[in-house]
Amino acid sequence: MENFSYLIKCGAAASDITPDSSELPYLESLGRQRFGGILSPLHVRALVLQTGERTILFVNYELDKAPYPLETAERIAKRYGLDPKNIFMLAVHAHAMPVTGDRKKDGPNNIAAKTAGSHRSHPSL
Repeated sequence: MENFSYLIKCGAAASDITPDSSELPYLESLGRQRFGGILSPLHVRALVLQTGERTILFVNYELDKAPYPLETAERIAKRYGLDPKNIFMLAVHAHAMPVTGDRKKDGPNNIAAKTAGSHRSHPSL
C-alpha cells in the first residue's frame, strides 16, 4: 500500500433557489418566454476541496449563468477567508430557467438575491 503524505478534504452543500410561483409572471427565460409553472426546483450547489493550505470552491447554479460571479466570489471569499482566484462560478446554462441579473433587453430577474442569504452547508464549510 502506498503511503500518501497528503489528505484531501471535501464538503458539499445545496440550496433551493426556485422562485416563488407568485414571481413567475415577472420572470422570463433567455428566449423571452414566460413561465406557466414550476416543473422541478432549481438549486445552487457547492463543492469544496481542501488540501493543506489550499481550498478550492466550485459553485454551480441551475440557471442561465452564474449571477454576478465576481461580486459573489468576492463576498464568499471575504466571508469564509478564501482566495477569490480559487472560487469557480458555473451554471448549467439552460434556456428554460429564469434570466438572472439586470440585462438591458431582458429586464431584472433578481434570483441572485435568493442565493446571497442561503447557505445550508456541510458543517466544515
